[in-house]
Amino acid sequence: MAAPAWVVPQQWKPLKPPADVMALGKVRSGANLLAATNALCVKEAARYKPTAVTWCNIYFADALDILAAPIPHMFDPDGDGPLPSEELRANRIVELLRAKKFDGYYKVDSNPLILANRAACGLPTVAVWFNKSGPGHVVLIVPTPTGKSGAYVTGAGRNNLQQEPIAKAFGSFLPNVEFFGHD
Repeated sequence: MAAPAWVVPQQWKPLKPPADVMALGKVRSGANLLAATNALCVKEAARYKPTAVTWCNIYFADALDILAAPIPHMFDPDGDGPLPSEELRANRIVELLRAKKFDGYYKVDSNPLILANRAACGLPTVAVWFNKSGPGHVVLIVPTPTGKSGAYVTGAGRNNLQQEPIAKAFGSFLPNVEFFGHD
């Protein structure tokens, strides 16, 4: 499936999803969570294709905006206006989540059954990894496919994932991943 025209390739440009896509974030359900993330076409969209850098922070911000649980792409650390602001990379997102700088987010249990249940209910839940020696990583928990078990994710990175087991996103770093939820 090709990415829709509103998923613009320029990562610095904000998306303008159509009303029907934005409506998906107004009613929490697993089906809406999956439809919202699928609408971004993470595997096909040029916006998220890895180059010399990866775009996990951009996909993350785009998806969470649609889900009415925003973690912005740009952040005003002083809260005093539009500029200066900083681009939020994965490690900085982790720091700000830990410091409770994003409205509505709180730490949640890492139990895969709890994570899967949250996603099945449509509750935005993020998995984040702080890398002390380089770029970190951020993804979104999505509903587990029928007949499968465990936590599944969607996200951009070296490999763009749509409804894949969480281990594919983090590999051996999975024990160091933190989870935050939004209701």
